[in-house]
Amino acid sequence: MVTSAMPQTPARRVELILLVALITGVTIAAAAAVWLLASVLAGGGNSNEGPSAAGRVAFEEATGVRVVRVAVTGGGGLVDLRYQVLDPEKALVVHERPPALVAESTGEVVDTLFMGHRHSGRPKLGLTYPLLFVNRSSLIRGGDEVSVVLGGTSLQHVVVE
Repeated sequence: MVTSAMPQTPARRVELILLVALITGVTIAAAAAVWLLASVLAGGGNSNEGPSAAGRVAFEEATGVRVVRVAVTGGGGLVDLRYQVLDPEKALVVHERPPALVAESTGEVVDTLFMGHRHSGRPKLGLTYPLLFVNRSSLIRGGDEVSVVLGGTSLQHVVVE
């Protein structure tokens, strides 16, 4: 006959089950946290690094704007370019020549603005403005790298959201 050092009452069994469930939950949460941290540190599996710091600075000095984001939207049919005005005088370049996005993997140019929409007037310091491009045939997709061309100046390797 085998005897146990601890009697197994129903209440004790429930306590043991709860303890095992707690330890299992903590272990799963810790593993998920480690996996998420590793994904972030590894760049989320995306090898795209984006523009270099020197490239960004040169672009901002030439155009007077900072590219805030480039994102596919409208079910893939539009690309939303957001830019912030750093220098209102230089930012007029956005209106001088049609802006464009160049898909770096194919060289395809996306330069048709949705409904021909362009801002007019003087840009205001610190404001963020949108430019919506028609993304015909879904030429640009999330994760792609594009070159943003404003006034003949290009910012390369911008990762599309």
